[in-house]
Amino acid sequence: MAEEYLQVWVGAIDTDEDWDLSDPADGSDLTGDIGTLPYFGGGAQRLYGDRLQFGYEGGGLVTWKNDSTRFYGNNGGVRIEIDNTLFSTEFYMGGVLSVRLAQWLRIYAGGGPAVAYGYLSDDDDDSPPDEVSRASSNVDISSDNHSLSFTLYGRAGFEFETASGFTFGGHARYAPHEFDFDDGGKLKLDSFQYFLSLGQRL
Repeated sequence: MAEEYLQVWVGAIDTDEDWDLSDPADGSDLTGDIGTLPYFGGGAQRLYGDRLQFGYEGGGLVTWKNDSTRFYGNNGGVRIEIDNTLFSTEFYMGGVLSVRLAQWLRIYAGGGPAVAYGYLSDDDDDSPPDEVSRASSNVDISSDNHSLSFTLYGRAGFEFETASGFTFGGHARYAPHEFDFDDGGKLKLDSFQYFLSLGQRL
């Protein structure tokens, strides 16, 4: 008989200079760090078996951030500051392997294809930092851009389960998405994501 698990997730990814721009004047590369992105989402698993279970899962995630980002040149100096709004939503589906270590505890791993849509709205800040001369950069950004990313994801986690079927736990996830926003640059989200989850066994 199949079991179904519903999960709601909350988590984050810590980016590390994952936003790349190019200065059209000299072709130099600029890198920016958009900081920590919050993630919200969830999914459902359908599993077959007893202690060792296998099946499939699917669900979605969303993240957004409205902030300003400083871009640095090769010499480490700030070249430009950009106000930006980033929004992304992702859908995934893959296989799952689950092991019930006790009646109240299971561990699992899953993986498969994922597709994400990204939207970026950015604008040069009217007032660059004091240490930056506006003439020091030829980057001129004021655009709305869209991008799609296809990749494979993998995740592993654990869940505690009460007698009523309520579950809580956590998992780590890796889905190396890359968005190409044309003049807005390229954004790579290739760090691990960490989530807490609440759910219910049906």
